[in-house]
Amino acid sequence: MWPGTNIADGTRVLVVDVVCDGQRIRLMSIHAPNEDSARRDFFVSLGKWCTHATIIMGDWNVVVEKRDAGVHNTYGNDVSRKAVLNLMSAGKLVDVWRTLHPNMTAFSRRQIILGKMKQGCPLSPLLYA
Repeated sequence: MWPGTNIADGTRVLVVDVVCDGQRIRLMSIHAPNEDSARRDFFVSLGKWCTHATIIMGDWNVVVEKRDAGVHNTYGNDVSRKAVLNLMSAGKLVDVWRTLHPNMTAFSRRQIILGKMKQGCPLSPLLYA
């Protein structure tokens, strides 16, 4: 069924297993939906793909921690955030960026909307089990 599987409408995940130094590592590249309940369902569905050695990267479309919200962005009540945290807990996944840079905030996208700089897309979690 993979590599390359549609898990939910409008979303994509690419799953590839590689062998490095005799260890099988699962690489997952994701593009989560923009709408929060669809995103929550997407994150819940990812658990079945996680192994003891998994790296998940891509466009998460969610701000996991309040400190990662941009200056003119809001940290709203996003139902998908809990699903990401549950995925991390269940799969023993670690946010590599946050682990290596515990006190730093950085963004991968900046845009000006109505004369205000909006910094969006905090450097997305790269999760590793």
